[in-house]
Amino acid sequence: PDPKINDKLKAKYSNLCQLCEEPEKCNYPDKFSGYEGALRCLAHNGGEIAWTKVIYVRKFFGLPVGITPAQPSNEKPEDYAYLCPDGSRVPVTGPPCRWAARPWQGYMTNTAVVKTIDELRSKLSNLYTIGNKNHAVWLKKILELSEKTQPREFKVTGPGEYLDKANYTDIIEREYGPPYKTVRFCVTSKDELEKCQAFSRAAFSRDVRPRFDCVLEESTLKCLETVRDNGADIITLDGGFVDKAKKHYNLKPIVSELYGNLGGSYYAVAVVRKNSLYKSFADLRGAKSCHTGYDRTAGYNAPLYTLLKLNLIKKEDCPYSNALSEFFSGGSCLPGSKDPANKVPAKAAEKLCSLCGGNVDANDGTSLDSKCNADSTESYYGYSGAFRCLVEGQGEVAFVKHVTVAGNTDGKNPAAWAAKLKSEDYELLCPNGGRAPITDFEKCNLAHVPAHMVVTSNSKTEADVDEIRNALLQASTLFSKNPHIFKMFGTYNGKHDLLFKDSTTGLVSINEVSEAQQVYSDLLASINVCEAQ
Repeated sequence: PDPKINDKLKAKYSNLCQLCEEPEKCNYPDKFSGYEGALRCLAHNGGEIAWTKVIYVRKFFGLPVGITPAQPSNEKPEDYAYLCPDGSRVPVTGPPCRWAARPWQGYMTNTAVVKTIDELRSKLSNLYTIGNKNHAVWLKKILELSEKTQPREFKVTGPGEYLDKANYTDIIEREYGPPYKTVRFCVTSKDELEKCQAFSRAAFSRDVRPRFDCVLEESTLKCLETVRDNGADIITLDGGFVDKAKKHYNLKPIVSELYGNLGGSYYAVAVVRKNSLYKSFADLRGAKSCHTGYDRTAGYNAPLYTLLKLNLIKKEDCPYSNALSEFFSGGSCLPGSKDPANKVPAKAAEKLCSLCGGNVDANDGTSLDSKCNADSTESYYGYSGAFRCLVEGQGEVAFVKHVTVAGNTDGKNPAAWAAKLKSEDYELLCPNGGRAPITDFEKCNLAHVPAHMVVTSNSKTEADVDEIRNALLQASTLFSKNPHIFKMFGTYNGKHDLLFKDSTTGLVSINEVSEAQQVYSDLLASINVCEAQ
């Protein structure tokens, strides 16, 4: 999927393109590409073997196909044979030997419907008769039937048994032998682990290789150590953590999230209720604040940068986490503040965690066990969590990304806390003063920042990195077009921002530093002056 890797592989293995109609292009469409093109290459372009389907072999040589009689052909079937896996050959005019097989497509239902299976079969048969007679468009689009593909009764069987009987499970997994390569995703919560494992199964079943695996750690910082030490291969990070990963953990970004028309960047914004009295950032002194997480771009770095730029926090007021807790003296929810690795002073950490709720939906007495955690066990963590903190009255301002309000209002989020929210009840608070509708984020924002990125270790070989990158891009292309197979982007089991941000629409390879990355790097330099002291 990545153009640079594509060009590099074509240059390195030019012999794989040598027999194409246009070897320098080596891409679809090509006279010698596809199932029929491979046979043309064998017969007329110096090829010695062709990998194709039986039905195309029979068509190419004019042999009967199903109920379709033999057709005139200029090709000579007697000059060709099927090459079998055991090295023998059989004539193309007879039964084929095969290297792979796939069962016919079929209809699946749940166990409750099995009791009325005969009635369902009868309905499908009747629908086929009606649709075929009237040349109905829905016959092909909905039932995937045609005059050449007809419904046929089959005994009720489980999907695994159905695939095994056709030897298809073996075909899918045949290439996956030793050495068993995996791409290990580092995750920080059980919810994320659950999605990661489902993602791994879905990607593997759709022939994405190498297989994805999942490694659970207690925090993002622990994940950075694990990826650095080769205990995992990748993790998706906010821009602030990407900077830290590059400087302190010998990691590098290889893939970036995409956000629709904005591509690989987004805007950090401050959201207030429309009926609030706040007109400027100066008015926020003493207010209650909601943040996505410690060291996160929209929730921590961007607001801190804004307060420093407006001189509402002095540059010499180190540590800045303490200065932030004093500015928002009404209390805050800044998940991750109590993590010892973040080195937030204990008194400041108490204030910065005071508005967090833990798992506010738990009804078993454990709701506060996860209070202020920087993962999905804290209900006010992340973009949607920070907005929820504002919605439920814990805070008076939420620092999120430009699509957070739109993604959780006007029926977009069915969760109980968000189902009845209206976007018109919220506005953006602008750094230069005044407020703006949530749609005016390009004019009213704290920073234009790079997208979240997938990082891996600098110690990996170029070939290993290309393999990881291709697996991610292949999965992204597949599942963004087919979310019914697996929802790679968006909420998962009602949980937000697992593996990737909910607003992600795809992934793209990173080959150079973008303008947004450079600007953001300068922003980070200005808020990291305390670390240098």
